[in-house]
Amino acid sequence: MIISFKKVMSRLEHPITGIIHIGANDKKEEKIYKQEGIEDIIWVDANPECEGVINELVWSSSYTMPFYLTNRRMCSSAFELEKHLVLFPTIEVEKEIELTSITLPSLIKKYNIDITKYNFLNMDVQGAEWEILFGAGDFLNNFQAVYCEFSTDSVFKYNPNDLDDLDDILKSNGFVRVLTKCFGNHPWGDALYVNKTYTSN
Repeated sequence: MIISFKKVMSRLEHPITGIIHIGANDKKEEKIYKQEGIEDIIWVDANPECEGVINELVWSSSYTMPFYLTNRRMCSSAFELEKHLVLFPTIEVEKEIELTSITLPSLIKKYNIDITKYNFLNMDVQGAEWEILFGAGDFLNNFQAVYCEFSTDSVFKYNPNDLDDLDDILKSNGFVRVLTKCFGNHPWGDALYVNKTYTSN
């Protein structure tokens, strides 16, 4: 997370009861979450090489589609690399596999997850954030806040994940962006959106 978790929590009016974290990789945020007393965490990652997580590709609908495994696991994506290749020339695709995607509501149902325990959605899915949000639709009303990565340039091919796209889809579901931070001079960053039904303003 580019924005500190303490700063994220400071912008929320209600405690985080549980987290659904999509793009878990090696669960590096687990220590941060647990330091804040958050024990209910659902970890999801599309990469079948990730262990101790739900291995599902969350998307806007159910498709059988390519997934690109890179030599740096956290950079694997459902999108082909584009300017990512220029920014990080040592990171390359090692293998292309096929995965069948699932929407977030379908994942919750498939794994019998009690969504009432989880009011915070965190996504770091290498360009697929908009796809997950589109597939979630009204289901997003379950969350007090959504934290996600955005891009300001074509880091991956053909992905609608710039800040305006995310603003539009989340605004249509009652969220407002309250924090934004780019990763240095790189063409991406993180943003926090808060569900207006959870605020007193």
